Amino acid sequence: MQSYKALTSSLYANSRKIKDLLNLKSVNWTTLQLLFNKNMSLTIELIRLHGERMPSPFKCLKKWFLYREVSYEKPKNFCYALISWTTGDWYIGSTKDGEKRWKQHVQDALKVWNIKHGKNKYRTMNIHKCMHRTGVHNWVMIPISDSTLDRKRIERSLIKHLKPTLNTIWTNTKKKKRNRPLKKYRKKETNQKVPTPRMYHHTIFYVGSIPFNDLFKAIHTHIGEGDMRISWKRGIIDATNYV
Repeated sequence: MQSYKALTSSLYANSRKIKDLLNLKSVNWTTLQLLFNKNMSLTIELIRLHGERMPSPFKCLKKWFLYREVSYEKPKNFCYALISWTTGDWYIGSTKDGEKRWKQHVQDALKVWNIKHGKNKYRTMNIHKCMHRTGVHNWVMIPISDSTLDRKRIERSLIKHLKPTLNTIWTNTKKKKRNRPLKKYRKKETNQKVPTPRMYHHTIFYVGSIPFNDLFKAIHTHIGEGDMRISWKRGIIDATNYV
């Protein structure tokens, strides 16, 4: 049983070799694939032996491997976990050809900068952005299900069950319709003019039907004529606060 320190140091050393190969102008994909396969076997062993002391994705995969046996010798039609053993970010996908799919992931991650500033921005996936940002050499592809029947359905259920950080979960929820009237009726309502009450500049006082701008003038004009009934129409400037 290898120790945690020995396995991680082997991973670091192997990842440095991968980084040096990726920095070359012409990449030797055969040699690179052998190094990636070695990193895959080291990561699987690290998860099986020491997954409980690692970040949550590795704990989750350790529980997964306890109950499921997966063949790692060039499996076909399988679901995989693409995981960074340095940051703990991970992604679940499925493929018919593991080596071809891994090469595609690496190439897309290396081209992220060009795609980001070019015309094909919509093609950049979150997984490739994360791989580009954290270093492609730190990522490993691990088969987690080698069932050949209904691969896509298994992939969706794995995403829903394991909840990887870089996947979008598919749902059948539809957008709720807004409870609004038809457009022709909305237009009709907006076109209708609501009559606004006429507002005078000053408050106007009435003694009977005779208008006055000043309350004192209205009182003095009709003083001595008995009871007076005074009414008024309020204006912008309020003048009803007489003592």
